[in-house]
Amino acid sequence: MILLKVLTLRTLILLESLSLGSTLRKKYFLAEYTIKGHTVFSCEWSERAGRGVLLYVKSNLHPQEITKPRISNVDTKYVQILSGSKKLILALVYRPPGQNSNVDNELYEQIVDICSHNDAVIFGDFNLPIT
Repeated sequence: MILLKVLTLRTLILLESLSLGSTLRKKYFLAEYTIKGHTVFSCEWSERAGRGVLLYVKSNLHPQEITKPRISNVDTKYVQILSGSKKLILALVYRPPGQNSNVDNELYEQIVDICSHNDAVIFGDFNLPIT
Protein backbone atom coordinates (compact mmCIF):
# COMPACT_ATOMS: atom_id res chain seq x y z
CA MET A 1 0.00 0.00 0.00
CA ILE A 2 2.72 2.49 0.91
CA LEU A 3 4.59 1.74 -2.34
CA LEU A 4 1.52 2.85 -4.26
CA LYS A 5 1.46 6.11 -2.30
CA VAL A 6 5.12 6.71 -3.09
CA LEU A 7 4.65 6.00 -6.79
CA THR A 8 1.83 8.53 -6.88
CA LEU A 9 3.87 11.09 -4.95
CA ARG A 10 6.80 10.87 -7.36
CA THR A 11 4.77 13.08 -9.68
CA LEU A 12 4.67 15.97 -7.17
CA ILE A 13 7.48 18.45 -7.71
CA LEU A 14 6.62 21.19 -5.19
CA LEU A 15 6.68 18.91 -2.17
CA GLU A 16 8.83 20.33 0.67
CA SER A 17 8.33 17.56 3.20
CA LEU A 18 6.01 14.63 3.58
CA SER A 19 5.50 11.92 6.12
CA LEU A 20 4.06 8.48 5.59
CA GLY A 21 3.13 6.24 8.42
CA SER A 22 1.69 2.94 7.39
CA THR A 23 2.25 -0.76 7.35
CA LEU A 24 5.21 -1.56 5.17
CA ARG A 25 5.73 -4.82 3.36
CA LYS A 26 7.54 -7.37 5.50
CA LYS A 27 10.61 -7.18 3.26
CA TYR A 28 11.35 -4.05 1.33
CA PHE A 29 14.25 -2.02 0.09
CA LEU A 30 14.37 1.67 0.93
CA ALA A 31 15.39 2.35 -2.67
CA GLU A 32 11.86 1.35 -3.72
CA TYR A 33 10.54 4.38 -1.84
CA THR A 34 12.75 7.14 -3.22
CA ILE A 35 11.38 10.37 -4.66
CA LYS A 36 13.75 12.32 -6.89
CA GLY A 37 15.19 15.42 -5.20
CA HIS A 38 14.22 14.24 -1.70
CA THR A 39 16.06 12.61 1.16
CA VAL A 40 14.13 9.81 2.81
CA PHE A 41 14.42 9.02 6.52
CA SER A 42 12.95 5.82 7.88
CA CYS A 43 12.19 4.29 11.23
CA GLU A 44 11.67 0.55 11.27
CA TRP A 45 11.89 -1.98 14.07
CA SER A 46 13.42 -5.35 13.31
CA GLU A 47 11.24 -7.05 15.92
CA ARG A 48 8.09 -5.56 14.37
CA ALA A 49 8.53 -6.37 10.72
CA GLY A 50 6.04 -4.62 8.52
CA ARG A 51 5.73 -1.39 10.54
CA GLY A 52 7.48 1.92 10.31
CA VAL A 53 7.38 5.52 9.16
CA LEU A 54 9.01 7.41 6.32
CA LEU A 55 9.83 11.11 6.23
CA TYR A 56 10.69 12.82 2.93
CA VAL A 57 12.43 16.18 2.88
CA LYS A 58 13.61 18.13 -0.16
CA SER A 59 17.35 17.64 -0.41
CA ASN A 60 18.01 21.36 -0.95
CA LEU A 61 16.87 21.95 2.66
CA HIS A 62 20.01 20.07 3.80
CA PRO A 63 18.17 17.65 6.11
CA GLN A 64 20.13 16.04 8.92
CA GLU A 65 18.82 13.31 11.17
CA ILE A 66 18.76 13.97 14.90
CA THR A 67 19.34 10.78 16.87
CA LYS A 68 17.25 10.20 19.97
CA PRO A 69 16.83 7.08 22.11
CA ARG A 70 14.10 4.71 20.96
CA ILE A 71 10.88 4.64 22.90
CA SER A 72 9.32 1.22 23.32
CA ASN A 73 6.69 0.55 20.63
CA VAL A 74 6.74 4.16 19.30
CA ASP A 75 8.16 5.21 15.93
CA THR A 76 9.86 8.62 15.83
CA LYS A 77 12.05 10.40 13.34
CA TYR A 78 13.61 13.82 14.00
CA VAL A 79 15.21 15.80 11.19
CA GLN A 80 16.75 19.27 11.20
CA ILE A 81 16.38 21.37 8.07
CA LEU A 82 18.01 24.63 7.06
CA SER A 83 16.27 27.40 5.21
CA GLY A 84 18.74 30.23 4.79
CA SER A 85 20.14 30.72 8.27
CA LYS A 86 17.04 29.35 10.03
CA LYS A 87 16.95 25.89 11.56
CA LEU A 88 13.75 23.94 11.96
CA ILE A 89 13.16 20.49 13.41
CA LEU A 90 10.65 18.18 11.77
CA ALA A 91 9.38 15.58 14.24
CA LEU A 92 7.40 12.63 12.89
CA VAL A 93 5.71 10.43 15.49
CA TYR A 94 3.64 7.27 15.31
CA ARG A 95 2.27 6.20 18.70
CA PRO A 96 0.16 3.03 18.50
CA PRO A 97 -3.09 2.98 20.48
CA GLY A 98 -3.15 1.62 24.03
CA GLN A 99 0.25 2.77 25.30
CA ASN A 100 0.86 3.04 29.03
CA SER A 101 1.67 6.26 30.86
CA ASN A 102 5.40 5.45 31.04
CA VAL A 103 5.61 5.39 27.23
CA ASP A 104 3.57 8.58 27.00
CA ASN A 105 5.83 10.32 29.54
CA GLU A 106 8.96 9.26 27.61
CA LEU A 107 7.49 10.59 24.38
CA TYR A 108 6.47 13.85 26.07
CA GLU A 109 9.98 14.35 27.49
CA GLN A 110 11.57 13.68 24.11
CA ILE A 111 9.30 16.19 22.37
CA VAL A 112 9.96 18.81 25.07
CA ASP A 113 13.70 18.29 24.61
CA ILE A 114 13.46 18.69 20.83
CA CYS A 115 11.35 21.84 21.14
CA SER A 116 13.58 23.45 23.75
CA HIS A 117 16.52 23.80 21.32
CA ASN A 118 14.91 24.94 18.06
CA ASP A 119 11.62 25.74 16.45
CA ALA A 120 9.85 22.51 15.62
CA VAL A 121 6.95 21.13 13.63
CA ILE A 122 5.54 17.99 15.22
CA PHE A 123 3.24 15.77 13.21
CA GLY A 124 2.12 12.19 12.95
CA ASP A 125 -0.43 9.85 14.45
CA PHE A 126 -0.56 9.99 18.24
CA ASN A 127 -3.66 7.80 18.77
CA LEU A 128 -4.30 9.60 22.04
CA PRO A 129 -7.26 8.34 24.04
CA ILE A 130 -10.07 10.83 24.36
CA THR A 131 -12.12 10.55 27.50
